[in-house]
Amino acid sequence: MNGNLKIGSRHVHLANGEPVQVTGSITIKRGRVCEIDNGSGYYEPTQKEAANFKKIFEESGIDMSKAKENYKYFKN
Repeated sequence: MNGNLKIGSRHVHLANGEPVQVTGSITIKRGRVCEIDNGSGYYEPTQKEAANFKKIFEESGIDMSKAKENYKYFKN
């Protein structure tokens, strides 16, 4: 992980199979983050990893104050 924030579809390809800090979906409307979730068919984030999702975006300067967190998929 090199500290770059990459947002896009097909995240497996964005990361080239390398470790990632968070995975899931983000919904943006009118330039604001409305919802984030940890849905991922490849990386299967744990509950601990999902808990970092919002924090990582905030540390990148993204306003997450109105974002709904919808975490439901967890690796055992």
